[in-house]
Amino acid sequence: MKKIIPLFIMGIVVISGLGVAEAKHMNSLSYFEKTATNETEYWGVTVIALEETLAPHIYNGLTTAANWKEDHIRVLWKEHATREAIIESINWLSENVDDNDIALFSFDGHGSYIHGNYGIYPYSGGDITIEDLAFLIDQISASGLIILFDCCFSGTFIKREVTGRDYIYTRFEKSIKGSLTGDNRVILMSTMPYGLGSHWIDVSLSTGEKTDTCFSSKLAEAWINQVDKNNDNICSVEESFHYAKQQLFRYSLLTASRLLMQIGCYFAYGHFYLPFPTIYDNFEGGLPLIEF
Repeated sequence: MKKIIPLFIMGIVVISGLGVAEAKHMNSLSYFEKTATNETEYWGVTVIALEETLAPHIYNGLTTAANWKEDHIRVLWKEHATREAIIESINWLSENVDDNDIALFSFDGHGSYIHGNYGIYPYSGGDITIEDLAFLIDQISASGLIILFDCCFSGTFIKREVTGRDYIYTRFEKSIKGSLTGDNRVILMSTMPYGLGSHWIDVSLSTGEKTDTCFSSKLAEAWINQVDKNNDNICSVEESFHYAKQQLFRYSLLTASRLLMQIGCYFAYGHFYLPFPTIYDNFEGGLPLIEF
């Protein structure tokens, strides 16, 4: 009997030891499972509301990268880019994106200036003011937020400090309501403040094939060509912006330098053509977008 007791005790110790080891193993699995679920995911909504646009450039560019999954991107193409669908898709972003993720919203269409309010004009359903858009986008919780606008007046969608040199803009300044500025976000805009934008269509003389040149297409070109100035195997939002701005400069300059057209636009719309891309960057370091 005395021999059985030590053996029984040893059995309990061994079993307890196995239980502790199994518990540690389970805790380890839980840690790795948790780490896996907290990895950075990329989510996006890309809206194409401009009839002249020939391709979903932003979508085509994003899906060349392994870090962008097709089921994490919503595309609203032309007639599907209604006011209701845009609002619902931004809400979809806010429901799916968490604090570890990177989110993107892009709009290719017409900018609006109605009753003193700036905004975007969907394919149908009426405009969305910047004030309304800011409220929707502020609901998105992300480690990095990318907002892209390829439309008129987009350079006006952020708050900016007006200096003495900006006297030409002071007549518009009182009209601005709302701003898309915020923490951990980069906003890319296809125009200077208060300016009209351009979308250029090139036609091949030999084939008659049309290609469009715009802010969206040049951003996508940067991603497809894997532009990487600092050789870190990432094309950041900032790197793609500078590439697109440089590629568009000659188009922008030719458009802006047409004096008669500028005068006509000002009398017709109250704004000048200023199709020079601008950026608002409130993200520390480069915001990663395309991983190679």
